[in-house]
Amino acid sequence: MAKLELEHISKRFDAVLAVDRVSLSIQEGEFVSLLGPSGCGKTTTLGLIAGFLAPDGGCIRIGSRDVTAEPPYRRNTGMVFQNYALFPHMTVAQNIAFGLRMRRVPKADIRGKVHRALDLVQLPHTADRYPRQLSGGQQQRIALARALVIEPAILLLDEPLSNLDAKLREEMRIELREIQRRVGITTVFVTHDQTEALALSDRVAVMDHGAIVQVGSPDTIYERPATEFVAGFIGTTNRIEGEFAGATGPYATLKVPGGREVRGLVTPGTRPAGAGLALVRPEKIALTAEAHPDRNALPGTVEHSVYLGMVIHYVVVTDAGRFTVVSQNVSGAAHAPGSGVVLSWDRDHTLLLPAESRS
Repeated sequence: MAKLELEHISKRFDAVLAVDRVSLSIQEGEFVSLLGPSGCGKTTTLGLIAGFLAPDGGCIRIGSRDVTAEPPYRRNTGMVFQNYALFPHMTVAQNIAFGLRMRRVPKADIRGKVHRALDLVQLPHTADRYPRQLSGGQQQRIALARALVIEPAILLLDEPLSNLDAKLREEMRIELREIQRRVGITTVFVTHDQTEALALSDRVAVMDHGAIVQVGSPDTIYERPATEFVAGFIGTTNRIEGEFAGATGPYATLKVPGGREVRGLVTPGTRPAGAGLALVRPEKIALTAEAHPDRNALPGTVEHSVYLGMVIHYVVVTDAGRFTVVSQNVSGAAHAPGSGVVLSWDRDHTLLLPAESRS
């Protein structure tokens, strides 16, 4: 049985359909991210799970219990907000103990639980400090300790890393995931940051216009996006327009400008006919001197390059369009602007979509 089950939940605010019949099943101990641009419905979905909002339709189950009509305090969820929402007039220990006191846990038990929660986030020395005396990263960890100390069935995280600087955010990603694995708690994480979602999640649910458009493991979402929207939102992708010219097994051929053909994978159940689109990631493309018969190949000219140490970013102009290419810095020398090159990449790294699949 799933730990959390959303069945066709919807939420409308006046004329805006914020959540559109969303269904999602999350297993015990799983870390699932709701990922999408601003206004896609991810935070509203989290609010529906927490009980802060009432759905207009559908059902929410935690374990075997239907909690659709239950208030937040009866759902046994822990929440970490974007701004942490720590009480400024309370010490760290008092902040962490707040939820336990509301649940009328005996004082003797509260003391031990607070100490264990502080040990979990590696901040036992901060018990008597106030939030204003903590760094952003420490405040984030205290907010996490406060959410976990009540031993919730599900942990809900509403973009808790967005207020941290880039270096600290990266450090806290690692720490957050380690704590979640150590505790083994089912977690729903809301973010608009693709890197965070890929780094933290067991699965990612990509949302757009109130609906979930794809759910899968981070590598599936990145390597096999279901739509052009997913491919474009998760990282950078190159797109080539053309016309389908036949298919064999899981592969199809797309005729592209310049009289060339591009081979690639087609999503099962997709009819490769008519206008189509080829998608390929920048790091999958190699810059070579000549074409290889078993790989896709397009001749082009380097428009400009950006040296970034470990990698070099290129923009290459071809008859089929302008391409972004990311090359590992092996030789230490970049292709100069104006150089003639051949873009070369494997058909297994190419996704072909019919035009009607575009988002």
